[in-house]
Amino acid sequence: MICDIPGVDEIIKAAEWLAEQKEPPALVAPALKQQFGLNPSEAGQAALIARGIRTARKGASR
Repeated sequence: MICDIPGVDEIIKAAEWLAEQKEPPALVAPALKQQFGLNPSEAGQAALIARGIRTARKGASR
């Protein structure tokens, strides 16, 4: 567990999964709801974290 806030672990898992996708799903929120049970707000948070992960990976590979 990363912290005591409910749902954070699933948001992080979803963000990592999303960041690994070569082509992210066109409709992110429904895909993350189906895969991880996230609500729209949590899916948005996961998408933002995923963007940060992808950006960090691009910077590290340069």
